[in-house]
Amino acid sequence: MKAMRKFYEEYADVLFTQYGFRAWIDLKNNDVSESYRARNQATIAIMIENANSGMIWKLYERIPEIKKTLDTVYVKK
Repeated sequence: MKAMRKFYEEYADVLFTQYGFRAWIDLKNNDVSESYRARNQATIAIMIENANSGMIWKLYERIPEIKKTLDTVYVKK
């Protein structure tokens, strides 16, 4: 989240638009894409929510197969 906040504070005017995040940004050459990738938008929203609340990870841990695997891998002593 710190990196996302820093990008927002310094590059919001070019990185974020009414359509969402740009596909890429090249800070070295001062260039940004004119396109957007829809698949990036959903992934970024999920990562932001998970960083804020942990909701995605909590839901993920409820899946029986995942819970069993986590219990096996992280044996509590």
